[in-house]
Amino acid sequence: MRKFLVIILLGSIFGLVFMKFRSSFLQPPRLASNFSETFQFEGMVTFGDPHTGLLPVVNSPAVYQRVFHVLPQASGQALEDLVLLGGKKITRMIWKPGDIDFKNGRHLRSGFEKDYYRFPRHTEKKTYVLRYSYLKGIPLQFVQEEDLKGVKTFLFSYQGKAEWTELYRGTEDFPGVPVAQGQEIRCSEDAFYYRAWVEPQTGDIIKIEEGCPSGDALYDKSTGKLLAFIVRWWGKTTDADVHARLEKIKQQIH
Repeated sequence: MRKFLVIILLGSIFGLVFMKFRSSFLQPPRLASNFSETFQFEGMVTFGDPHTGLLPVVNSPAVYQRVFHVLPQASGQALEDLVLLGGKKITRMIWKPGDIDFKNGRHLRSGFEKDYYRFPRHTEKKTYVLRYSYLKGIPLQFVQEEDLKGVKTFLFSYQGKAEWTELYRGTEDFPGVPVAQGQEIRCSEDAFYYRAWVEPQTGDIIKIEEGCPSGDALYDKSTGKLLAFIVRWWGKTTDADVHARLEKIKQQIH
């Protein structure tokens, strides 16, 4: 009888280990070869006066998109991050083949191994360092669970310093901002904020709120002097965008 119970117990343990291994082995990559994602935002984007370096008092409503997709290259798969405003490319960043592990969405470059391009599946209630698009490795802290129309999400948040000089170098649609040696562009008053609502099973972001309400500005790095304001901006994913993501998630997790 005892031998029989031991066999049953070992069989149960083996079965659990096998199922976990099987689930992990069959898990699709975090970034598929045809990965493409677009977030629709609504908010305010108010550009500064290039002559005075000051921001207008009145804000300008805006709709913009953040677009992420795979770019097949001879040396492997690259990732392109875009910000579109009025259909024009305002910022563009390319992650080269070998920069990111497509299986788990983590960075591979030296010094960034603990950073994530996307939240992992089975997201935990802890701090994740996110590095994608304009985010340069910000620590997103878990805040709380929140229900979004019947879907459990984890809210992660960051507020503080944000420097993104290279994002203003320009594209074919946007001339960019000249930055001399010893200068940098960052969110003034360290007022940048980013909040993401993540569905924990899939690791997918459902909703985003972001912005620099004090305004991105050009600074002298050595003195810290603010030289000119560039743009004051903030936004959130549209209700329609959030609804579409929720419907897609419900099909995946139920």
